[in-house]
Amino acid sequence: MNKKQSEVIFFTVIFLILIYFLYLIFKPLIGPMIFGGILAGSFVSLFRFFNKKKKLSKNISALLTCLLITIGVVLPLLYLIVQISSEAYQFYSITKGFIESGKLETFLAGDGFVANLITKTMAFFGVTPDLETLYAKILELSQNLSGTFLGIFNKIAGNLLGFFFDFSIAIMTTFVLFSQGDILKKYVIALSPLESKDEELLISTFNQMNYVSLVCNGLGGVIQGGLAGIAFLLLGIDSPFLWTAMMVILAFIPLLGISIISVPASLYLILFEQRLFAGIFLLVFTLGVAFLVENWFKPKFIGNRIKINSMFVLFTIIGGMSVFGIAGVFYGPLIGTLFLTTAKLFQDKYLID
Repeated sequence: MNKKQSEVIFFTVIFLILIYFLYLIFKPLIGPMIFGGILAGSFVSLFRFFNKKKKLSKNISALLTCLLITIGVVLPLLYLIVQISSEAYQFYSITKGFIESGKLETFLAGDGFVANLITKTMAFFGVTPDLETLYAKILELSQNLSGTFLGIFNKIAGNLLGFFFDFSIAIMTTFVLFSQGDILKKYVIALSPLESKDEELLISTFNQMNYVSLVCNGLGGVIQGGLAGIAFLLLGIDSPFLWTAMMVILAFIPLLGISIISVPASLYLILFEQRLFAGIFLLVFTLGVAFLVENWFKPKFIGNRIKINSMFVLFTIIGGMSVFGIAGVFYGPLIGTLFLTTAKLFQDKYLID
């Protein structure tokens, strides 16, 4: 082994050791920093508006953008968490009271059309209905749902300092990416072995996908969930904040969206409460809102930005949520889109026919 080879090996070992220790240092901050990068990619247009249109300095533009993100996202989020947790606490009691009142038993085992249909269907397949087990499963499901939301609230309330610390790291990351973004981009491009145009494509894809996922889908989700929640409130459905929050999240899922909540709610009004007009109105209204948002608002808002197959997005969201939790709604499509972009680069540049 000559001196040059020894130097390379020594340098490589030292470099890998330093990378490992750097990973240990930044490991607790990786999640908030990634979220900060997503925020920066999503609100870069707002930053450019202040920086170029209003001719403010980068630092002032970054500060204003981060301030608006904090006011527009965090404060309403904290208010919603308190309201949702309060309703989640009551949800289990409402479900239990609904079963104990006998409404569910009358519906499933009474003399009505649906009860007779269920009885005949089970008899045809030789199945004996076990209502006690069914009631227990329904109570367990409602308890788990309530527990999930209460768990989120308790985690935030019990570790409020940690929550604000993580958010502070995310906002500081966003500020740095806005104010020092050009310098960081040049440094990364200089280290990368890819061609500049390929690196620009990956960075552009990252920013555009963040914009589509967080801003476009986020606004679409707020519109769908918000309007559906108002309908829930006007029709007297219990826990409107809880259902609104769930529909805002579910609106990110292509094809299904808020129908996962609105369709059962409409059937509940029609079948259990015998409110035919209210149930039909809720069904038509929520499906109409979802149709307009998905087929008019989002395409108009997204424009010529990234467009990928809805089924692929659905799978990446489901897979992302199974790995990253609720953050997988954003991480899944982002990782999937970056994969498709790099696969296209590989196909165009390196794949030999």
